[in-house]
Amino acid sequence: MAKASDPLSRYEARKKEREPFALRAGFEVRVHTRLREGGKERVQTYEGIVTATSGAGLGKTFTVRRVTGGIGVERIFPMFSPLVTDVEVLRATKVRRAKLTYLRKAEAQRRRKEDRGLMRRVEAEREAKRRAKEDAERKAREEREATEKAAKGAAEKKATEETEENVEPQGDSKAGSAS
Repeated sequence: MAKASDPLSRYEARKKEREPFALRAGFEVRVHTRLREGGKERVQTYEGIVTATSGAGLGKTFTVRRVTGGIGVERIFPMFSPLVTDVEVLRATKVRRAKLTYLRKAEAQRRRKEDRGLMRRVEAEREAKRRAKEDAERKAREEREATEKAAKGAAEKKATEETEENVEPQGDSKAGSAS
């Protein structure tokens, strides 16, 4: 016979004290767990979707999945643990599977799709910046060529004026000596 102080007996007694939580895969739940930190004790909540229930009797467990900061985290809770104080069902969704392990892949696919969209935006921004830079360089080159051309034209004009000035005095001196 098992003694009353035997852990299994105590666990059995606890099971009789409390009904198991009525959970199914697809339920969105908030699990309240008791946490002991140092000498203090507090209740922490974990909110997510029940992806599976497994086991039977005292060993029955349920798995809750949540996504935090883009990272999926799954946690397995024992149904009859004294540390699980309460389970609130936030939303009961009917699903056609007993185990929702496909959510892992679906989440990854959704993230990849978001990443592709983000990469498209980044590439479009990068392309726009590249085009803007090329346009600015082209405009600067055209302005530089225009100023060089204007300077060259001014230099040629000045040179032709100087040659014309040089030619005219010679012509005037000839004309002056002939008169």
